[in-house]
Amino acid sequence: MRNQRALIAVACCLSMVATSVWPTATWADQPSPIIRPRRANFVSYDVQLDATGKLSGKLTDRGGTALTRAPVVLYQGRNQVAQTRTDRHGRFKFEKLRGGAYQLYTVGRQAMVRTWTPGTAPPGAGESLLVVADYRVVRGQYDMGDVLSSGVIPIIVVTAAAIAIPIIVNSNRNKAGSS
Repeated sequence: MRNQRALIAVACCLSMVATSVWPTATWADQPSPIIRPRRANFVSYDVQLDATGKLSGKLTDRGGTALTRAPVVLYQGRNQVAQTRTDRHGRFKFEKLRGGAYQLYTVGRQAMVRTWTPGTAPPGAGESLLVVADYRVVRGQYDMGDVLSSGVIPIIVVTAAAIAIPIIVNSNRNKAGSS
């Protein structure tokens, strides 16, 4: 019976410690990996490249806030052409591109980007991209790889041991004293 109480006490303490030291991710600190979104998030852009083949753009959330250090990847067919991250203003750029069709992937957004060399773009083509990320924040879900590499597990183990060892020692003393 005492061992059950000790185990329950350890479990309660462990759960309190785990909730107090569990990592909280913020967008700027821990950008999510690029996941190819569902087809519902698919959009298309026509963009005119500059004379050097530069494609530039800005990544924001739905509220217009720039997303910093977000990964942006450009594919042509199945081949990755380029990868970058947004700067502190949410801007990104790819250089030395040719006119053609590309797929742009970033957090919560997939886009078909048709690039045009100067003078060949259709009238509606823009000079840069404005990509609005359509991601949804889900609280309380963490990748176990991030948890194991974050140093949280050793903290929890040490804290649990610091709580459990005195309880077990005290329990063993009480058993020895009563016999």
